[in-house]
Amino acid sequence: MMFDQQDQEPDIAIIQMKIGEILNVLGDFKKLRDEEISRKEYVAELKDKLCLLYGYNSELMDIFSTLFSPIEVFS
Repeated sequence: MMFDQQDQEPDIAIIQMKIGEILNVLGDFKKLRDEEISRKEYVAELKDKLCLLYGYNSELMDIFSTLFSPIEVFS
């Protein structure tokens, strides 16, 4: 059975790599950030990637992100 691009499972390695990149930027935000992207946008992208990785919904991820730092949520 063939899958459409939308039906394929996300590539976990790519998601983990992108999460690592975002966490790296958030770790030294003033130095590493893209000037056109706000911290809020980085955090939102991180939440989206973590939801994909762990299969959580956005409401649960919002709760985790209020309780833990970004690196702790990923760990």
